[in-house]
Amino acid sequence: MAGMKRFVTYIYAYEEEKKGSNVGFARIEIRGQDARIEIHLRGVYAASAACRVYLFQREASGGKEATGVTGVLVGEMKLANGSGDGIVVLKGGRVGASPYGITEMEGLFFVIGEERILMSRWREGAPFKVGLSGFREWQPEETKGWQQKLRRKTKCGKQPRCSRNRTAGWR
Repeated sequence: MAGMKRFVTYIYAYEEEKKGSNVGFARIEIRGQDARIEIHLRGVYAASAACRVYLFQREASGGKEATGVTGVLVGEMKLANGSGDGIVVLKGGRVGASPYGITEMEGLFFVIGEERILMSRWREGAPFKVGLSGFREWQPEETKGWQQKLRRKTKCGKQPRCSRNRTAGWR
């Protein structure tokens, strides 16, 4: 079938910015503008039972070599006894509401709790340090503006309670 691309990518745990053991794999299938990502994790022992899943792309500043990683949240997986399985389906050529397409992404980035990182990279490129210090979660511009306005309105620095969660699609 024309316009179809299928491949498997392996997922590794990263400890202190160093590549560790293989903890799973993902099957990626791209058909025209749509994509399906099937994720299988095993042997992931963490304090948290949830794992945020991102598709990532390297950031370049001023046409130079990439300095960080931008991740677009595509979902959350539940982990039980160190294992988890999940499927992400993307329609229409874009990853969520981001300006990025699936073909522009370089791999999968998983964040478990506040410190545990798993990653898979299918596009070749220069090696980089894998850690949360260089990671930035992509957010739509209207969400960024809304959060900044909200912070300005609160004098004590605490987030006010809101009956409407404007970032519901992104967390």
